Amino acid sequence: MRKPGLDGSAWPSERQELLLRAALLDRDAAGAAWAELAPDLHPDRPDEDPEVLRLLPLVHHNLRRAGITDPHADALGAATRQNWYRTRTVLAGAAPALSCLLAAGVPTMVLKGAPLALRYYAHPSLRFLSDVDVLVPTAAAEPSLDLLAAAGWRRQSPIPRRRLFRARHSENLVHDEHGNLDLHWRLSMPLVLAADRERSEEDFWQAAEPLTVAGVETLAPCPADLVLHVCVHGAWTLSEATARWVADAMTVIRSTGDRMDWDRLTTQIARRRVVIGLRNDLTYLARDFGAPVPGAVLERLRCAPVSRREARTYRSLTRSLPRGGLRETAGRFRGYWLEKTGALPRWRQVRELPGHLEDHWGLAHAWEIPLEAVARLAGHLGLARKAGAD
Repeated sequence: MRKPGLDGSAWPSERQELLLRAALLDRDAAGAAWAELAPDLHPDRPDEDPEVLRLLPLVHHNLRRAGITDPHADALGAATRQNWYRTRTVLAGAAPALSCLLAAGVPTMVLKGAPLALRYYAHPSLRFLSDVDVLVPTAAAEPSLDLLAAAGWRRQSPIPRRRLFRARHSENLVHDEHGNLDLHWRLSMPLVLAADRERSEEDFWQAAEPLTVAGVETLAPCPADLVLHVCVHGAWTLSEATARWVADAMTVIRSTGDRMDWDRLTTQIARRRVVIGLRNDLTYLARDFGAPVPGAVLERLRCAPVSRREARTYRSLTRSLPRGGLRETAGRFRGYWLEKTGALPRWRQVRELPGHLEDHWGLAHAWEIPLEAVARLAGHLGLARKAGAD
């Protein structure tokens, strides 16, 4: 969905935006948004937008805070209680992994949902969690994976280790008793420093702040770094957090107040070549939701140089995808590929493409790629002919 004055098409839908207004704005604006949305809200239907469901506890909290009551709003209390149970369970499930790494002397930093729920939202029940994202130093990635494997955590992807740490930023792990965990050795591939890849996270570690998760001591990103991460992670077409990033960034900015280091944020944005994306994101937050983003910050980002490569990557990551057929398949593949490699030099992108195809298609060897490509193309053409005949 496009927005006037902003680049790209990866913005919240009209319905998601109504929900965000009900969740984030003051009484009159929140009440008006809720009145328009409530009759069309179906939390119990399986086809309801997952992003809508994840934001319902925050809507319930904001409407109660504003003194707005009606049967539809009161019914959201169940979603808040369910989310509180889920959040407690997910955080408790991550504690053994954090303890395991701590005992081995591996520093950890929790990302995204866990620090948001524990430090910035008014109550942990207001932030949906499906897992805990745990960052370890890049040099400790392989030993950390071995430690967790010995403790019962299993990898969920078939990607060979020879490519995993080079081409990816994280791996999802599952434990029979403790649930899911995302082990990160990088925050996100778009934030990798192309000229200093191995030190990309060094300044995030230096500015990190202490946090306790289910009784285990760990670290969390500073507010500026957290805003940067949630925006980059959420504001692209194939993200599963196309609305949540708005609530997350707004919550951090509001709750941090004068402690927000805007100079650090703008420096990080320019250094990591995500100017065009964050310029749009912060403009949207300030213009449509009243985020207290200083005008000087927006002006600095408007004046910051944007390379053709950065602009091209942003357009590709945030454009609307065609529906159905080969074009949608190709568009999705390109989007995921650019999300993983957009920060890399062109020669590195080309080098990573065969491995990405192997991973994406679940192949064991690179020589299988041409055969698989022909088979998939034939399948798409066959389906297209069948649809035409029908």
